[in-house]
Amino acid sequence: MSRYPQFDGSEVCAQIDPEIWFPTGNSQTGAMAKRLCLTCPWLQKCRDYAVGVDVVGIWGATNEKERSKIRKAQRVKVERLDLDAVIVAIRKGV
Repeated sequence: MSRYPQFDGSEVCAQIDPEIWFPTGNSQTGAMAKRLCLTCPWLQKCRDYAVGVDVVGIWGATNEKERSKIRKAQRVKVERLDLDAVIVAIRKGV
């Protein structure tokens, strides 16, 4: 499983209402979330993680469609998340 980035609290997404990262048909909300991502010191690690697994929302200034294109171009096989395993790993600090 791709390793979930070990954030330190400086990530932009931890400072803002979580709903912004999951826009539903509102391109302005998605665009704003991406702009905020571009200011984050975790941008690349976040994007790398999201490209390697099947997640929804804005991650590393990309949406699902953009990550799909990156996977195709880089021939990355997406991992399906076992959410129970992810929760256990996060709690253990893995």
